[in-house]
Amino acid sequence: MAGMFTNSEKLDVSELENGQPEHLTRKDEIGRIDAIATAQGTTLASFAHLDEKKILRKASALMDIRLIPMLALLYLLSFLDRGNIGNAKIEGLQEDLGMTSDQYNWCLTVFFFTYAAFEVPSNLLLKKLRPSIWLPTIMVAWGTVMTLMGIVRNYHGLLVARIFLGVTEAGLFPGVAYYLTMWYCRHEIQLRQAMFFSAASIAGAFSGLLAFAISKMDGTGGLEGWRWIFILEGIVTVIVAVFAFWALHDFPETAKFLTEEERAFVVYRLKYQGQVQGKSDNRVQVAEADEFQWKYVWDAFTDWQIWINIFVYWGIVCPLYGISLFLPTIIRNLNYTSSTAQLMTVPIYITAAILAVVVAYLSDRLGKRSPFIVGFLCMMIVGFSMCISSSNPKVVYGGVFVAACAIYPAFPGVISWLSNNLSGSYKRSAGMALQIGVGNLGGAMASNFYRQKDAPRYILGHGLELGFISVGIIAALILIFSYIGINKKRDRHMAAGEDSRYTAEELSAQGDRAITFRYMWTQLMELNRNLVDNYKHVEKETSLSPNAPLYAKKNHLHVEFQFIRQFMRERPEDQRAFGEEALREIVNSLSALSPHFKPFEKARGLVRSLNFEQIYDRELDIRQAHDNTFQWIFQDSSLRFNEWLQSEHGLYWISGKAGSGKSTLMKFLTNDSRTRQSLKMWGGGNLIIAKHHFWSAGTSLQMSQEGLMRTLLQDIFLRRPDLCENVCPKRWSETSLLEPLPWTRGELLDCLMNLGNLTSVSEYGRDSPVRFCIFIDGLDEYSGDHAELSTLMHRLSSFDNIKLCVSSRPWNEFTDAFGQSRWKLELHELTEKDILLFTSESLGENDKFQSLKTKSPGDAEFLIEQISQRAQGVFLWVFLVVRSLLRGLRNEDDLPTLNRRMLELPNQLEEYFGRMLDTIEPVYMMPAARTLLMVSRANGPFPMLTFLFVNLEGHGGGIRSEASIPLGRWPDIDPAAKEMLRIKKKQLVAQCRDLLHISTTSNEPQLLGERVGPLHRTVLDYLKTDEVNSLLLAKAGQAFEPYRALLVAHVLEIRTLARKAGLIHLKNHLCRWLDDVFDFAIGLEICTGQTDVETLDGFERFLNTLFEEYHYSSFEEGMEAFFRVTENASSFITLTAYRGLRLYAQAKGFNLDDLVR
Repeated sequence: MAGMFTNSEKLDVSELENGQPEHLTRKDEIGRIDAIATAQGTTLASFAHLDEKKILRKASALMDIRLIPMLALLYLLSFLDRGNIGNAKIEGLQEDLGMTSDQYNWCLTVFFFTYAAFEVPSNLLLKKLRPSIWLPTIMVAWGTVMTLMGIVRNYHGLLVARIFLGVTEAGLFPGVAYYLTMWYCRHEIQLRQAMFFSAASIAGAFSGLLAFAISKMDGTGGLEGWRWIFILEGIVTVIVAVFAFWALHDFPETAKFLTEEERAFVVYRLKYQGQVQGKSDNRVQVAEADEFQWKYVWDAFTDWQIWINIFVYWGIVCPLYGISLFLPTIIRNLNYTSSTAQLMTVPIYITAAILAVVVAYLSDRLGKRSPFIVGFLCMMIVGFSMCISSSNPKVVYGGVFVAACAIYPAFPGVISWLSNNLSGSYKRSAGMALQIGVGNLGGAMASNFYRQKDAPRYILGHGLELGFISVGIIAALILIFSYIGINKKRDRHMAAGEDSRYTAEELSAQGDRAITFRYMWTQLMELNRNLVDNYKHVEKETSLSPNAPLYAKKNHLHVEFQFIRQFMRERPEDQRAFGEEALREIVNSLSALSPHFKPFEKARGLVRSLNFEQIYDRELDIRQAHDNTFQWIFQDSSLRFNEWLQSEHGLYWISGKAGSGKSTLMKFLTNDSRTRQSLKMWGGGNLIIAKHHFWSAGTSLQMSQEGLMRTLLQDIFLRRPDLCENVCPKRWSETSLLEPLPWTRGELLDCLMNLGNLTSVSEYGRDSPVRFCIFIDGLDEYSGDHAELSTLMHRLSSFDNIKLCVSSRPWNEFTDAFGQSRWKLELHELTEKDILLFTSESLGENDKFQSLKTKSPGDAEFLIEQISQRAQGVFLWVFLVVRSLLRGLRNEDDLPTLNRRMLELPNQLEEYFGRMLDTIEPVYMMPAARTLLMVSRANGPFPMLTFLFVNLEGHGGGIRSEASIPLGRWPDIDPAAKEMLRIKKKQLVAQCRDLLHISTTSNEPQLLGERVGPLHRTVLDYLKTDEVNSLLLAKAGQAFEPYRALLVAHVLEIRTLARKAGLIHLKNHLCRWLDDVFDFAIGLEICTGQTDVETLDGFERFLNTLFEEYHYSSFEEGMEAFFRVTENASSFITLTAYRGLRLYAQAKGFNLDDLVR
């Protein structure tokens, strides 16, 4: 937005003021791409301007070109180096070293022991050390070992060399197999695995030709031909490894051959694959770049599907190694010469390689894994049966040909099948390594299947292969039926809405065990069939009920569109797989439904205009009720609460002392299913429950009637968007809702009154009144006239279709308004049993208290009863006392000491808070006073990160000029920053005792997730009293001004985050932060009669730089709406004027009234 702030002089801004991200480290770059891909609201449509098909084709082609050839070359060399011992044998290795057949087989076997043992650790190191470093490093190591194998002189030397070859090669195949899953989606992976794995079959063919050629060097340099096979192939491996350090790429986030948006697109597809969208809006990331924890390894080792899959793997890998290690020997024993045997392996491997790629393409295209795997296992049985049943060389060769052509297509399938069904990057890394590691012990077994004494028919070897193949088929069938059963069970849970019980983070942490995750056994054709059927169902439902309400149609459409959205998310490039007829049916269904979408979009715009950023903050901040508390409200008939829920009566009042738990009870009631069940007896099927929590510690909207009405209307419209037109007729008639005018109090009140006697079509298809039950918490936290608010409550509850449950302290205004009704309760009179339960369970969880209780049960029970009696129904006091007693238990207090500790604590909250202040150590008094003053001035809890920009300990104004915060990967937290915040948290707890509450929210990035605020509203009231405020100001130091400290800290915080992370990551937070900056600047002017010109001027320079780099059009609301103004804002000074900064305008030579005309 160059030129937006036209009156700003161009200055030499510092790096801190620069809105452009500095040069990013690799770790920061990964975080940057992850943040773009996982930003709130990001969907495939977010990349529509790139043309999804083109970007997908381009990205896939570039990845295939840059990754697959190099990886295939690495695996070709790996397979060549591990299998060339078979070629060396027929060139005389066994005879020259004087080995017996059993010794030769041991040399084959020991390779697999170390190979299997080192695969899991190697895969974990791959994730930590980066593929471009780890893979070439192990390649140099095994190339060196291979070269040294060429100079061994006896059996023991060869045995040791094979052991170390297993160690060094262990990391390549499982590493690359896992590495590919970090680039390609589930439906793309088998083709790439096959392209990579086909190098093994090419190596088989190439090894025969190469060995045939190298064997002609027999005698060169005095070395046998088989020695030159090891030496030359080892040297080539080392040379390629050196080149690989520059040729390999790490992960999509840092791929320089893709643009930033293309990288974000690739990462987005990976992170949200394999999930089903439920009734909640949680999006689950299944391929997260999680930080390493040992639990991921444990999850892999305890996952049933991996161990069953290993049996399938053995059914394929035993024949694979049997063929690769003994194919030349098997053919030679059919009375062919060594050279002819080498050459006859070539057609087998070439055909198998081609078939592996073709089958993988079909498997990905059709979305099927298991049918191909089981089918090729059966084909292997045919091939090995031919080998057993005949001694005819042609039949045996044909059987080996058939078996090999079945093995090589099946192998990428079994690798892809498991990787498709493992979620979480570290678990997948460990799980795939475990599958391949333990699975490759099959190679150790297979290396002993073909004994020399069984030549030429090798009936025992072929028979054992048949046995393992049969076990593989059985294991595959067990997996298929298990996956089907689990998926169906999860479908039932999703249909019941059980996914809403978890946050997105919890579902993500559960990985493939989450109810939103679907195991892949056969996928795309099932989707094809279901999509057509579901769309026919939608069309049928909507056509049968043309007068059905908008929300009812929306409910049908929601499920179906979530289904197609998931399909298109995973396979946007494969629309042709549906077939033209299926696509035509879907398009026709969509066309029939399209008229219904316009009202949705209009309602969505109206709801968005009601929203404000802190709308749910208070509810999230309220603690959940302790287990089994508040049950009495549904069980005690004398309270008449259940009767009120089921009856026509309008208003129920819950009163209670400060700290008695009113907000906790109100949150409990709105979330408990029994509330809705009882209300349905009154409201029937047309019932809507809405809620609002006033908050005096929050922003002006959170304690105002405007905030109340906007919250209630949004809550209602989110559940029933079809009501928008009748409730807000003036807004609905406006031609555009893209840039709506701000809501006025009068307009909101009219809309709220329109809820009365509202009638609509119910979900059962008949006209019936829409009934509303509204829960409003904390009337006493309203900032205006409480009598006026009480009148509004009575007015709303007078409608037949509206009932209200309200809570407040028993102040005179509310007692006069609601006290004469029989529909009420006094909370502090009813919580004695809950307090006993909370105290008993909280202390009972402490081992030391349990030990004391065992020795003196009577004294322990007396202590608990004393707490309940002294509490006088104030839950907050109980919470603080229990916390103090637990602190005493850590100090080894006995029961008499604990009792004295409890008795010495004042049972009035104000006196208790005063005791807390008195117990603050003198050395902590200045930082504690400054912290408490800032908390008392802030608009609700704010990030603990802010305190890193404030000097709480030093003398002077408490302002830091800059703070060096190591951000790391946004939105993840850098370990150094995490440690800084941990230390700051510990300091705040030590300095401010129990007066602060540090909460954690999952809705913010980790860096901003911990927020600092007052322990309770009563603490805030206490801190704002004149006496306490004066005391804190005196202790904080004369130069300290809390509003100025908050202003400067927030400006520094915004500038630092924008410089480090880039604006794109802060888009969802910046608007709220700017509100805070202006609010603190106004607070400074009002409280001190001064303004901070230097800080605001610096902030203006920063915004100029920021929006020159990131044009304001990226904010869909437009710049005026973004800065909360309704007129054109052409400069920063105009913005400050609209926000009421009169003294700043005067300092800059302007009159505020002139600016806002």
